[in-house]
Amino acid sequence: MIIITEKSYLGYFFKYQGNSRMVKRKRRKIDSRKRFDNIEGRKNKKNLLLNISLVLILVLIVYLAHSLFETDEVENKEFIESSEKKVEKTAEKSDVKKEVKKIESTVDNRSAYKIQVLNGCGIGGVAVRFTNIIRANGFDVAETGNYVPLGGDGIDFNVRETMIIDRSGEYDLALEIARILGTDVVIKQLSKDIMVDVSVVIGRDYRKLKGFK
Repeated sequence: MIIITEKSYLGYFFKYQGNSRMVKRKRRKIDSRKRFDNIEGRKNKKNLLLNISLVLILVLIVYLAHSLFETDEVENKEFIESSEKKVEKTAEKSDVKKEVKKIESTVDNRSAYKIQVLNGCGIGGVAVRFTNIIRANGFDVAETGNYVPLGGDGIDFNVRETMIIDRSGEYDLALEIARILGTDVVIKQLSKDIMVDVSVVIGRDYRKLKGFK
């Protein structure tokens, strides 16, 4: 038989209360640690996201800078190439001008040569008009029609500048006709299939040619 006295009961009660308080304190400590760990974890996640964002921004900036540099380099290269082509074309034209001025009228027996006048601009009647001008200067225009490039698939009405084409090796003759019409574009394109000495291709600059007005 166990006898519980008032003193022992009070001792047990206070001991139990003390233990429960200790348990509560431990729980509070654990809860506070968890909260602290959660806060630290959130901070670490935010810092990680921030670092990743900064790295991505830096990569984007580097990429854009590289793209701009490459674009500028390509544009500069294209500009230089186009400038060189313009210079070469201008030089060729100036050489032809000098030759045309030197020729003046050194072609004898003009009627012995066969000339072909072709429409390269698509304006109706333009080939006939310049045919009359060339014939008035003593040349025999054997053929007129629309311009078809050598080896081309069809008619070409997109010729910018009127050109005189040497077909038979009579370059002086081509220069003489260029002088008469007032054009600087004279090229050599020999062909046994085309039975003329010179082809005159009237381009979109026909209004600037001599005798048009």
